Amino acid sequence: MKSSLICLAGKDEVNKDRLISARENGSDIIAVNVDLGNRSYPVYVGSGFLNQPGLLSRHVHGKQALMVTNTKIAPLFLDKAVKALQQENTEIAVEAVILPDGEQFKNMVDSSVGGKTVINYRVGKNMIGAIYQPKCVLVDTDTLNYLPNKELASRIAEAIKCELVNDGKFFEWLENNMLALLAR
Repeated sequence: MKSSLICLAGKDEVNKDRLISARENGSDIIAVNVDLGNRSYPVYVGSGFLNQPGLLSRHVHGKQALMVTNTKIAPLFLDKAVKALQQENTEIAVEAVILPDGEQFKNMVDSSVGGKTVINYRVGKNMIGAIYQPKCVLVDTDTLNYLPNKELASRIAEAIKCELVNDGKFFEWLENNMLALLAR
């Protein structure tokens, strides 16, 4: 029996050279194909994904799904995500695992864009785990509206840091749009 694992959290970066703009159900979507041969998968970035159940359900096959999230994210998005998934596939059974919030639990759900699924062990970080590529990744930018201002600023600082060590092209966009980003 096929099952799906859906993580409602995570962070990673994508290769901006493979970005494709698209429109689906009236929403602007940026799609990136992570080309790994027969393990390839799309990464979608846009807004309102939890209101577009077809986008998620086309990548979830089988009769079971497990949603993994934490105590901060679950009250905000878990019910909506389950409903979106079951709207297109009424036969799917969805279970949820809600982990406590905190750094010690972060790596359990820190695998959304990449295939790294690891946990920390007393002798070191990321010591036990596996690589299993996702079927797709949905990054709903509307969820940024729920971040406290300090956390949003921290995430923007992380994007700036990542961009400075890359080619720097996205840095100019960040600089020109900083006020709009902070205003949400």
